[in-house]
Amino acid sequence: MFSLLAYGREGYRYIVDNSIELAQEFGNYIRKSSYFELLAEVRLNIVCFKVTAACDTAEFLQKLNKIGLVFMTPTTFNHEKGIRAAFVNWRTTIEDIKLVCSLIENMINIK
Repeated sequence: MFSLLAYGREGYRYIVDNSIELAQEFGNYIRKSSYFELLAEVRLNIVCFKVTAACDTAEFLQKLNKIGLVFMTPTTFNHEKGIRAAFVNWRTTIEDIKLVCSLIENMINIK
């Protein structure tokens, strides 16, 4: 209730629209990547994807989260293990998405 009073209807609209746009942007990166693959079409603010490069998804996710710049969770979709990125923080920007794309790309290339 307090956040609605603080941000108002337009503030909430911005937060939701921004989260959806950022998820679409990240989903587009995953779609174009040769190291990752979408497990499902991007809906609202959620991106579910898997690592297609030769590495263990759980290990990759653990290393990613340990860096402390991003936090993603494990998921299963159609019996495939994957990674779930949920865009919910109103402070997340397109620059953050670029940083994450670079980070996960570098993690694959380091291996």
